[in-house]
Amino acid sequence: MNGQTYSQAPKIVVDLRSEVPEIRDQGSRPTCLAFAASDAHSNFHNLKEHLSVEFLTYYGYKAAGHQNYSSNLSVNAVINVLKNEGQPYETDWPYNPQQTSPIIPPTNLSPIYNVDFIKNLTFSFADLKKDLDSRRAIVIGVETTESFYKTIAPPHVIDDVGTTMALHAMVLVGYGNFYSGEVAFLAKNSWGKSWANNGYSWLTESYLQNKMILHMVLK
Repeated sequence: MNGQTYSQAPKIVVDLRSEVPEIRDQGSRPTCLAFAASDAHSNFHNLKEHLSVEFLTYYGYKAAGHQNYSSNLSVNAVINVLKNEGQPYETDWPYNPQQTSPIIPPTNLSPIYNVDFIKNLTFSFADLKKDLDSRRAIVIGVETTESFYKTIAPPHVIDDVGTTMALHAMVLVGYGNFYSGEVAFLAKNSWGKSWANNGYSWLTESYLQNKMILHMVLK
């Protein structure tokens, strides 16, 4: 089932696009959570540099007790790594879109940044806005719908609450208000700059109410 058609984008209230690293492309690997968590981690430390997704992926699978690079990373494993292992810069261990098995981690990685997130299975729009008002990006887990895989025309709004296609992690980096008063949240994806509006789209209240399954917040 498709949602409304929007002729205009929301009026922006908070926009953190200049406070997170540039859009990247995860390729065909199931690493969306590592990308989203890395961006939120960079934002927490006020870094414009990318932190190493490959590092987080390697230790995320290790924390989960396996090395199956074709499986999704677990939220608990990623949180564990960010707290206990941290992350170096992306330049210390660059991401490889074709990596299908573990490699030996580089040595002498520094500096290492840490952050302490918790998984939250419930949310309110007031809480999401409060975190964004505090200039903190938010990792979310959502159910994607057909709209995600089609051309998302201007104003780049996703309101489709139809059939679930897959589970996916993104980063909320802002919010705004439609003239109707409805709120929409600005999401950063990890599918490259050709997706939606240079890698960003708006997710409506209706979409998140129906399709958001968790988010990661600072303790």
